[in-house]
Amino acid sequence: MERALPFHRCEVREVRRIAPDLVKVSLDPGPDYRAAWLDVPGGFVTFNLPLTPRLKRSYSLVSAPHDPYPRIAVKELPGGRGSAFFNRALRPGMTLDVLPPRTRLYEPWMDKSPRHWVLFGAGIGVTPLLGLARHALAAHPHNRVSLFLGNRSLKSIPLYDACNHLAANERAEVRYVFSDGSSAESLFNGRIDALKTPDLLQDARTHFPQHPPMEMLGFVSGPGDMPESVRQGWISTALPLHHLRAERFHFPPGKSGPTEAAPSSTITFRRGQEVWSVHMHSGTETLLSAAIRAGVPVNHQCRGGVCGTCKATMISGEVKSDKPLGGGQILCCQSRPVSRDIEVKLG
Repeated sequence: MERALPFHRCEVREVRRIAPDLVKVSLDPGPDYRAAWLDVPGGFVTFNLPLTPRLKRSYSLVSAPHDPYPRIAVKELPGGRGSAFFNRALRPGMTLDVLPPRTRLYEPWMDKSPRHWVLFGAGIGVTPLLGLARHALAAHPHNRVSLFLGNRSLKSIPLYDACNHLAANERAEVRYVFSDGSSAESLFNGRIDALKTPDLLQDARTHFPQHPPMEMLGFVSGPGDMPESVRQGWISTALPLHHLRAERFHFPPGKSGPTEAAPSSTITFRRGQEVWSVHMHSGTETLLSAAIRAGVPVNHQCRGGVCGTCKATMISGEVKSDKPLGGGQILCCQSRPVSRDIEVKLG
């Protein structure tokens, strides 16, 4: 029978506000634990918070092995008791009960030879990826890092300064994918999903050309079904699946997460007398992604909700759209299923 890990006391050294709803916290787990904490790239720690009733919450480490103290970043969520405690009540000198860090992303074999580390994140999912990126650059002088981070717009990027600091390294690139369509390049509009992942991987190869190509490692950290969607895109490129690691962010029950999509749906596409039915397993896959995967001839161009080429008409069912058009019109590249059965008329 597996024994539960013991909580131990950790001192809060610094609480630094870096955005109105985001704090960075430096922690001192004590001399017996400090080295172990700094040796878990992309790791997370679980706190037993002094609230009534007690509340357990996990947060990702943004620190790297050469930092003097481990650090986490906590974004306050609407109605989130744990994130509100860190953002409003936490002070230097306080002590917290915490479990030793764990990781789902990193394994020591990844450091044995130079590799191209490709990181996919969305929102606050960037936190463990920054630690991984910094570790990769320190672990081997020939490692390369590509970070693709999805957000609504430039203003909504968490830890923007840390991302810019990473981008200043000649062995790293940082690319932002905006769901509001504000990027000047169509590839970087929309969401990071199964359809976009192969193109982002090609962009990473182009940015760091190697002959022969350097072996790639993939890491995903994001909400909802984003990890599964990237996984499908990774598989479509014939890259080895065991070179991909993923971590899914969970939101507290009842709080606002990034998607209200159905876990699986059947989409019926119609154009004149032609009919195609597509089953969707991923709640965050767009209608356009599903159509292309199934070979449905949907007109499309930018995939970022800008050109309007993939406009369609809802016949039945319900979708959630990042860019609602009204009048029963939708953009397939911006729409995700909410109901289990959906029917649309293609243009």
